Amino acid sequence: MVAALGVLGEGHAEAQPTTVGSLDAELAELVRTSGLEGRVGIHVRDVQTDLAVFAHRADAPLHPASNAKVFTVYAALRVLGPAHRFRTAVYGATDAEGTAKSVALVGDGDPSLTGSHLAWLARRLRDRGLRHVRQVVVDESAFDDAVLPPGYGEQPGENAAFRAAVAPLAVDHAAFTVTVAPGSTTDDPARVWSDAPGYVEIENRVSTRAGPTRIALARAAGARVVRVVLTGSIAPGTAPYSLRQRSEDPRWQTAARFVAALGPWASLSTARRTSARARPTRRCSKNTFPRPSHASHSSSARRATTSPPKC
Repeated sequence: MVAALGVLGEGHAEAQPTTVGSLDAELAELVRTSGLEGRVGIHVRDVQTDLAVFAHRADAPLHPASNAKVFTVYAALRVLGPAHRFRTAVYGATDAEGTAKSVALVGDGDPSLTGSHLAWLARRLRDRGLRHVRQVVVDESAFDDAVLPPGYGEQPGENAAFRAAVAPLAVDHAAFTVTVAPGSTTDDPARVWSDAPGYVEIENRVSTRAGPTRIALARAAGARVVRVVLTGSIAPGTAPYSLRQRSEDPRWQTAARFVAALGPWASLSTARRTSARARPTRRCSKNTFPRPSHASHSSSARRATTSPPKC
């Protein structure tokens, strides 16, 4: 683990002042009593003076691990601000019968996007008269095509959910859950399901058998789906057993969830991705939805909102 921190000059008026010398002593004592002296690297720098305040094995090559999130959050707050809201929108137009030749789901990188938000969008489209969709376009132009961060290739078989991919449209934290439950009686096949229908295809080889639960998951990426093979056994009467995995490509997972949400009200012929930003229709009528149907979220309030069309 490695930590690299900046001492910020701004703070609350009631905060007690900390001198460089006292901070150095406090950090040294924390390192000494942690039992991790030889396993961590720390560097603390005053961002106003650009002077090092504290260092402990600061040049040791270590994996930053989740400490990298500190810098991501700091950068987001500095660049976007605490009041920023991410926007996920749908663009398209219907004919008199409620058919849309194409609808575009446009992402902005919302990290809190869930399947419930996509279902809310689908209901809004239903309210605006959408009855049939011939093509769903997933607009990924907000980000580049680097879905996996640098260094992930060092562990190609590691698909844990906390190592999620990055995409402008990533539902449920760019991960999915496969759940296994015992069958009705011994020797029955286990019951299995996923929270990402249409994106995860499951081959079930798990049986219901007395003894400890042992379940293994193997996966292979297809063009638009993840194929999962489950093997092992689960004891009768056991509580459902869940395995959480990162998405191979979260944009396809999001597309599948959105198509499933449209399902009761619309049929689908094709789905594709695009790297060109969908252009909103500039003319408004009762059969167009250029800007109104969207979910907007923030880190402090994960809720769906709507606003009047801008025509």
